[in-house]
Amino acid sequence: MKTRKKKLVLINVNPKIYDKAFFKRLKKNKNANIIIVKDDRSEVLKNIRDASALINCSSKIFDKEVFLKAKKLKWLHSGSAGIEKFLFTEFCESKTLFTNGRILQGPEIADHALGLILTFSRNLHLYIKRHKVVKKRPIELRGKKCAIFGSGGIGYCIAERLHACGMMVKTFTDELHPINSFVSDSFVYEDLKKKISEFEVVVIACPSTNESREFFNYDLFKKMKKNSILINVSRGNVLKTDDLLKNDIFKKFKGIGLDVTSPEPLKKDHVLLKQHNIILTNHSAGLSDNNRKRSRDLVETNIKRFLNDESLLNLVNKQKGY
Repeated sequence: MKTRKKKLVLINVNPKIYDKAFFKRLKKNKNANIIIVKDDRSEVLKNIRDASALINCSSKIFDKEVFLKAKKLKWLHSGSAGIEKFLFTEFCESKTLFTNGRILQGPEIADHALGLILTFSRNLHLYIKRHKVVKKRPIELRGKKCAIFGSGGIGYCIAERLHACGMMVKTFTDELHPINSFVSDSFVYEDLKKKISEFEVVVIACPSTNESREFFNYDLFKKMKKNSILINVSRGNVLKTDDLLKNDIFKKFKGIGLDVTSPEPLKKDHVLLKQHNIILTNHSAGLSDNNRKRSRDLVETNIKRFLNDESLLNLVNKQKGY
């Protein structure tokens, strides 16, 4: 009895990532029927009805209409770490498996966070923006305390780097994680509200969930230590951007580094864009010379596992939102 081929729909295939060698390897599996389509809604709708898997589809295309037409969809993959826009009710309640690019971006985003922290700790932002250097000396990271909000793959890569700089690192998370040499203690999210005044550096590295959304607001900013450093390299809506403007509270910080904002992007005349102690990096933390390869390797591994009816890597818990 012949085994029916599983139809896999790949979206917007970049030849620099998914080269001929990639498809040659996949074709060795006789159970695969791979269809390549443009990043276009109409093209996806034409091919989705009998698809077993939909790979690299953006949240702008994958909505309720597309999902309900995908009668045989068993697996959806998003290359992004942020997936909150995918989580509409019908999809969340379905048995369709969902994987994404979380953890893969840990090294480059951690490097980015460290770069922003060092920029402020060494007053490099003042030289770069050609402001008059303040009399106050730069600070050492050694011996300073850092809170990392979110201790997944990205958070732990950040903790590793900051521990190497001599910082005391504590994480705040929504679930238990292994104890290790570079995190001195770990707490639940809510505990940060009581402890945030202890830290010279606070880094946001969590997913966007009901628990984390707009967690960082004016009330929390008021509790933070004067001349502390605040970094967000996760999701824009975890921090209420305009709350930084209330009573000019942004001025209390030595530096604020935002790779993401809400809304995104900010208007060109937004007040925060004009401040010497604020750096916005336009959602670039997840880019590097190696991130595409890691993304491709995950897709290739999961396709093989899917075709062989094996468990997939980087499964998303649709109820938790990450």
